[in-house]
Amino acid sequence: MRRLSFLLSGLLILCLGVFIISELSIRIAGDTVPSPGLQPYSEVALRGRQVYIENGCLYCHTQQVRPLTIDAPYLHGTRPSLPNDYVYDAPHLMGTERQGPDLTNIGRKYLGAEGAAQLSVLLRNPRLQFANATMPSFDFLSDRDRADLVVYLQTLGLWKETYDGPIERWTFEYLRDVPNLTQETIDQIDGLTEARQVTTVNVLMLVWFGLAVVLPFFLAWRSGQFRDMEAPALQLSQQAENPTDPRAGE
Repeated sequence: MRRLSFLLSGLLILCLGVFIISELSIRIAGDTVPSPGLQPYSEVALRGRQVYIENGCLYCHTQQVRPLTIDAPYLHGTRPSLPNDYVYDAPHLMGTERQGPDLTNIGRKYLGAEGAAQLSVLLRNPRLQFANATMPSFDFLSDRDRADLVVYLQTLGLWKETYDGPIERWTFEYLRDVPNLTQETIDQIDGLTEARQVTTVNVLMLVWFGLAVVLPFFLAWRSGQFRDMEAPALQLSQQAENPTDPRAGE
């Protein structure tokens, strides 16, 4: 009986987990609308992105600009980051720390053929451009991998609209005016939000699954099926409280 209870409880927990994950994935996928101007990566840029990942660039560089003064040097004439900027990123490469500069908008700094040449030199020998650079040389990359990586870097932030105001005011101005959202995009967001609202059926299903998981454990505990599992712990507790009592271990 006890094994059957454990088996049923495990199956119910699995069903609950699958249900929650599927619901969350649907909501997250439905609420992602690309930022205006954002385009999917080209085949070459995708190869460069893979080179970026394989060589660990994401461990030293972030790809997220916050609306803070400390992040102002990384704007390069555009705005801070928005969640919708990462629709085509899988996995996301926002990073966790900055050993080097943020690269969210680096494509706006290194433009055209001249910018590509500068990036190529930077990858081969960073100290030729920055004497105190801690970035290692990536001269070992093949010509194709290096060229693909340069193309990927040049796409970052290039599509964004221009913003030349104070970074501290950006969030307020964006939420007030929403200058970079078209009416079509706003309608899409509104429609998806309405379509993904939590319904009574969703709530009832979550409650039912929760009870289905908790109830078998509660009934098993009430019937004493866990007593043999609790006994060793109780004995150890009694021994700790009465180390000289010979009956503590009985």
